[in-house]
Amino acid sequence: MNKKAKELKQQKREAITSTLQAKIRANREKVHECLRVGDSAGASHYSSLNTQLRGMLK
Repeated sequence: MNKKAKELKQQKREAITSTLQAKIRANREKVHECLRVGDSAGASHYSSLNTQLRGMLK
């Protein structure tokens, strides 16, 4: 692969990582909100989504 292609690939990887991390942060806030209002099913749902997203980051 040439240098330009490698740079583009790295930029795409960083963009995807950044997006996944933002979704994880948003879901973490939703988990806390659900727990605050006593919605354990909602908290479990968003926590499970975060587990899946973290798996995608590896």
